[in-house]
Amino acid sequence: MSSTSTSIQITSLPKLLSNGSNWPTYQECVLNTLTSKGLKRHVLGTAHKPEVPVEHNGSFYYQNSMNLLTDEELEKNEDEQDSYDQKQAAVQEIIYWTIDMSFFLQVKNEKTAADVWKKLILVHTEKGGMYETDLLTKLQNMQLTEGDNICTHLTAMTEIKECLAEISSPILPSQYELS
Repeated sequence: MSSTSTSIQITSLPKLLSNGSNWPTYQECVLNTLTSKGLKRHVLGTAHKPEVPVEHNGSFYYQNSMNLLTDEELEKNEDEQDSYDQKQAAVQEIIYWTIDMSFFLQVKNEKTAADVWKKLILVHTEKGGMYETDLLTKLQNMQLTEGDNICTHLTAMTEIKECLAEISSPILPSQYELS
């Protein structure tokens, strides 16, 4: 796959806000973009790195094989290695350019794109009780005043509801009932 077929307009992706409040939207947009570019397996950790041949006395072999690799097989392996590395870097670049410095510092030392993504998920899905309380308070205090756009208001409420669901605190239909 050529590098141009996986080029991605990073500017079209949302930036993850420093408070993580747009995490559900950010996550969906990034995963959808990576899927559309054939990079989903790299962010999910299901892409396998090609085996690195071992060198012995100037000849190359695979670890558990006694068969000498031909020049064509060695070249194919190097191309596969390059492709894998380029896709890993493309995923990491997308994530790095769409997060702020505090998130970058938390994920920059992860070894693979999947590890970076898992770390971001961990940071945003295990925020703790204060974050949940803050979200519930924001939702409870939201008011639509005269002149406000109802679509904007409902979108903001939906985003909070999705954030709550992400941290395993979904709003259940029974919570809508008035007593």
